[in-house]
Amino acid sequence: MRYGGEEFVVVLPAASKENLRDIGERLRRMVEDMSLADGDQVIRVTISVGVTSYPELEVTGEQDLVKRADEALCKAKQSGRNRIVMEA
Repeated sequence: MRYGGEEFVVVLPAASKENLRDIGERLRRMVEDMSLADGDQVIRVTISVGVTSYPELEVTGEQDLVKRADEALCKAKQSGRNRIVMEA
């Protein structure tokens, strides 16, 4: 679902941390490999992904889990973008 201006939240019940990293990396590569044409201009985009997992990460509820994922996303953006950061 859309979460903020250009942010999205994806909930994957029963996915392990390894599953989440693999899925995030697959999605990141798919976006990176895609290009859009606008007349003579080719537009390429990338994404940054913040990932967290329950119960591996101790949280106090759903809002805390989303907050931790958002913090991981901020770290991904601050460390160069086009990457995945797992919140530990």
